[in-house]
Amino acid sequence: IAPSASALTFTPPRATHSIATIEVPSTKDFAGLPAIESELADVASDYREHIAIPSSRATLASIRDAAARADVLHIAGHTEARPGLGDAALMLDEPVSWSTIAASPFHRACTVVLSACETLRTPRSPQSRALSLGGGFLAAGAADVIGTLTPITDEDARTIFGAFHKHFARGEDAASALRNAQLEAITNGRKTAWRAVALLTNRIPNRRTP
Repeated sequence: IAPSASALTFTPPRATHSIATIEVPSTKDFAGLPAIESELADVASDYREHIAIPSSRATLASIRDAAARADVLHIAGHTEARPGLGDAALMLDEPVSWSTIAASPFHRACTVVLSACETLRTPRSPQSRALSLGGGFLAAGAADVIGTLTPITDEDARTIFGAFHKHFARGEDAASALRNAQLEAITNGRKTAWRAVALLTNRIPNRRTP
């Protein structure tokens, strides 16, 4: 998915060496995901460098700081619908919506993985003109955002996003890495879960030499 054809730019391939993992805190309505620590440890092992942001330090400021130092951000946890607004929010030290994220530009382009439910879903209301959470990250400067269009189970998210990182860390572009992760999910019996995951991008990989 791309915001528009005019938003797309040709981008040369670049090495991906570092990842920042962010654990979204639990709330009174949503307990912490049981496998989240294992998920974050698994994806971190695919990269040479790792920045870990625990739930106690998970703020928008810490995410912006990590984006300036890491090639990839992996944010895992719950999203929560904001009554009356129609969009989901990341429950960090305070609810963080797409508009808050979009207003906090990143220092450099990076790839963002949102391992949570409906992070690429825009509000269902026809009267609402809002971006998804993933769209907020794209507007803030991310080059690629991988997220979900529908709810996804903890185990499915861990499997599909884990496979994505293994391919991406080896040098595949985001679209190819996600496609291969989805094909593996189908082969391994996850016949519907693969459909929940999608890529939002502002770039077209350019492998042409000058």
